[in-house]
Amino acid sequence: MARTPHLLVVEGDPRAAGLLARIFEVDDYDVAVARDIDFALMLAHSQRPDAILLDLELPHAYGGDLLRALRTDATLRDVPIVALSNAFDLGLSGEGNSAPFGANAIVTKPLVVESLLILLDRVHDFAPLLEA
Repeated sequence: MARTPHLLVVEGDPRAAGLLARIFEVDDYDVAVARDIDFALMLAHSQRPDAILLDLELPHAYGGDLLRALRTDATLRDVPIVALSNAFDLGLSGEGNSAPFGANAIVTKPLVVESLLILLDRVHDFAPLLEA
């Protein structure tokens, strides 16, 4: 029997977090949602996700701080991370570039259809669905 891949979504906006969770749940992922850095770290340690989707622009915190913490944690440093951010804020010119602090990929916001498809591709690359 195949194991369902587990995705941790770290998104401060409850509506955006719910939408992302539903998109991946429909795509057969088990999804946990954290809206702040402390809860995200606790979930990452307790659930060891197959991939993390991280908004770098969290309210009251910078997601890059979480990214740094994950990359320096011996038990979590190899978990693939797809970062979400405004391209303007990062100075990036296109999709799929490496994000600061060691993210495996970055997808720019707003998540229009093209960005959402890139996001799905990136997560599938890092946490592929397993065949039954």
